[in-house]
Formats: sequence, structure tokens, C-alpha cells
Amino acid sequence: MTHIPIQQAEIIESIRNLNVTTSLDPNGISMKVLKKLEGLIAKPLLYIFNKSLQTSIYPNKFKKAKIVPIFKEGNPELTTNYRPISLLCNFSKIFEKIVHTRLSKHLESQNFLSTDQFGFRKAHSTTHPMTHLLNYAFEAFNSRKHVAAIFCDLSKAFDTCDPKIMRKKLMRVGVMGGSWIGF
Repeated sequence: MTHIPIQQAEIIESIRNLNVTTSLDPNGISMKVLKKLEGLIAKPLLYIFNKSLQTSIYPNKFKKAKIVPIFKEGNPELTTNYRPISLLCNFSKIFEKIVHTRLSKHLESQNFLSTDQFGFRKAHSTTHPMTHLLNYAFEAFNSRKHVAAIFCDLSKAFDTCDPKIMRKKLMRVGVMGGSWIGF
């Protein structure tokens, strides 16, 4: 996949598709404000995003998050009754949406993704793999066969990926060098 510059229309579409929130990102900017200023900020963001793709350098300001404790339930005096959420830079959310859309389209067009790949895909949900498994089990049961299943918790699986191996795989599927995704 060769570098095709991001277009201003992609930035505006990405901004319009993000949820409106009043919470402030680490830079003190809400998505609500960005949506109102989309016409004014699209051109500067276009320059920053394209420069980032050309140089494979992700802006440090986009990497910052503000951690906010959210009360769950119980005694508010206990820290265990809070869960941290990260408020990410809104500009990084816009950029991420564009890269995600482009990468998804590329991988789909190359038929790279398995039909059993359900996560992070349009028109797929967490119920699809469960339905797939149940159908398989019922077919086996009806055919008087046995079914065995092993479940693995792959939380933080991406954190365990070797970046060098990931880069090679990305290059193999035509994503330029892999470095523009943040490695």
C-alpha cells in the first residue's frame, strides 16, 4: 500500500463520525468544540497527519492521556471502588479513525482477513464468534460427534507481539514498512 496523502474530506468525515463528548482531553479540548470548528482545524490537521505518515513519526502530544478515576459503587473512601479511564487526545482519535479506516479497507481488499476474524471489523460483533461456536457444537452433537473447546484469555495480546515480526507481516500485506502505524 503506497502512501496516499490524507484528504481534508477524510478528516472532516472522521470528526463527524466521532462521538460528541463534553469531557476535555489532555489539551483541554472537547470533541464538541472540535466538531464546531471542523472547517477551521481540518487544514492544519491535514498537514500534521500527512507529515506523520511521510516521516513515520507520531506526534508526542498525541500520545498523552489524562487518567480520571470513575466511581463504580460502594464506599467512596476506598480506592478499589474506582476504575481509571484514559481521556485521549482528540486529535489522535481523529488520526486513528482515518488510519483504521484505510488499513481495514486495504486488508479487506486483499482478502487478508479470515472469515473467522470478528474483532475490530465492520458488521461483526462479539456475538458472531459465539454463534459460530454454538452452530459448530450443535452440528457435531447432531452427528453424534464430540466437541472440545479451549479458551484463552488474550487480553493485552497486542502488548506481547514482537514489533519486528509485526513489521514484517505488515510489509508482507502491503502496508508500507509498518512504521506509520506507530512502531
